[in-house]
Amino acid sequence: MSIIRTDAGLIYNTDGSLCVTLLPEGGVAIDEENIIEGQPVPVPGNLQIPTGPPLSMLESGTIAFTIWTPKTSWGTGHDALIDVGGILQLKLEGNGIEGFTIIPNVKYKMAITWQNGQNTKLYLLREGEMLQKSYDTVYSEAGDGIIRFGRFKDNVNSTNTIRIKDLLIQATAISFETVKTWFGIKGPFFDPGEHYDATARPIYAPGVVIDSTGAWGIANGVKQAGFGTDGTLYGGAGAFKLDGDGLEIDTQQFKLDKQGNAIFGGELAANIVTYNNLNVAFATVRWPTEEILEVAQTKEDWNEVKFSNILADDEYFSLCHLYHNELTTLIGGYDLEIRVGTLPTWVKIGQIFGEHTIGYGNDWQVILGVPQLHRDRFLLWVKKSYSYVGNDFYVRFKRHSIT
Repeated sequence: MSIIRTDAGLIYNTDGSLCVTLLPEGGVAIDEENIIEGQPVPVPGNLQIPTGPPLSMLESGTIAFTIWTPKTSWGTGHDALIDVGGILQLKLEGNGIEGFTIIPNVKYKMAITWQNGQNTKLYLLREGEMLQKSYDTVYSEAGDGIIRFGRFKDNVNSTNTIRIKDLLIQATAISFETVKTWFGIKGPFFDPGEHYDATARPIYAPGVVIDSTGAWGIANGVKQAGFGTDGTLYGGAGAFKLDGDGLEIDTQQFKLDKQGNAIFGGELAANIVTYNNLNVAFATVRWPTEEILEVAQTKEDWNEVKFSNILADDEYFSLCHLYHNELTTLIGGYDLEIRVGTLPTWVKIGQIFGEHTIGYGNDWQVILGVPQLHRDRFLLWVKKSYSYVGNDFYVRFKRHSIT
């Protein structure tokens, strides 16, 4: 469990009681607006944080925090960035922190951890890159349990120019994976062993944050998906939103508003499309078409017609008139199937223009074409190549329009 954590410039014990502030006596909260260029920064100054029970260098511990480097550059001499128990010291010097180059007036996430009196590791997040340094020190004394920012134990007059926030002190070591999670979120460091009231302070877990507004999946500090306390469901980093009033989607490929208006960025393909405000008319075969066998009753039905003995003349083309009710507005083509003589098998044609030879095995073969389409009819011309099943010619068709 963590010993101390910070929130909004204050340091709390884990029971919620105030431990110490990061402000000097008589000071005010420090942010970018009230830092004066060239003046000593009053946060945290010669800050000392006693830990209780005392954090021991002979056992395990972790100190994680965000630093805000000085607004101006620092000299070649070194200051104590942090002193742990008077034993472990991290330094800020001319080439950065412990050899890691950093620049002025930038926030960096840091974590220092040790395990069973040794195996000390320093982690630093710099411009999206996580840097790591290991120390081979084996500690021989526990130290005084005091965490000092901006000074060494024996240097009470040092002046600190580093500002800190999001401080977490715990008496356990942390793993590399935990550090990666900490550095990947936008928020303070967290102890997975603690339980928090999300209305008072956000709860963080790897890739997740729960706060007073809801529960969220996050990446690089940005909410990607989740649900709000008002019942709203979000996804796609804000591209998807569903609440009691409806669904909204806003992507490059597809947009949908709560009124049901949609915009597709590409082609729309579907097996079935239904609609409420679109009327479809369909052709019904009529006189003076020759022998009518079936008349379509719905748009799915076929119109079926027989032309008796029309294939008897195999020298000249015969003209077949297919009359139907008049279709208007946006008229489609047609769907056509044919069969010959006594053979019951229909051959799918679809739509054709010009002259085409069509047959069924060795039973029959005809030359077929559609020379004209009218609103109320279309014409077929047909000539037999051969037929061993008779000379009757059967046609069935569908035709539709949007009215």
